[in-house]
Amino acid sequence: MLDLLKLTSINIVHYPFETFCCGSSMLQYDERIAYDIAKKRINSLIKHKVDAITMGCGNCSMNFTVHQSEYTEINLATLFFSEILDYALGTSYDKIDVLLKNKNERE
Repeated sequence: MLDLLKLTSINIVHYPFETFCCGSSMLQYDERIAYDIAKKRINSLIKHKVDAITMGCGNCSMNFTVHQSEYTEINLATLFFSEILDYALGTSYDKIDVLLKNKNERE
């Protein structure tokens, strides 16, 4: 996914825990553990002042999009990789900023 994202105008920020599981598979067993794992990643992203998190995993998408308000007050925009691909292939959005603005208004 990173190799393909490098072909776009997106600035990729490397951060601690970026290759770790988001914890969503733990939701069915222990919500607190799942949220603690996800919160570590979100806090790291916030520290690095990113605009959004891009995911290629459906579980990550669920955890960071649907459950994000359970473990943080900051709403970090979430983008599934296919949304970025759509943008890169010429969707109607003029700039990635418009895509992020639209995402933040919906969530």
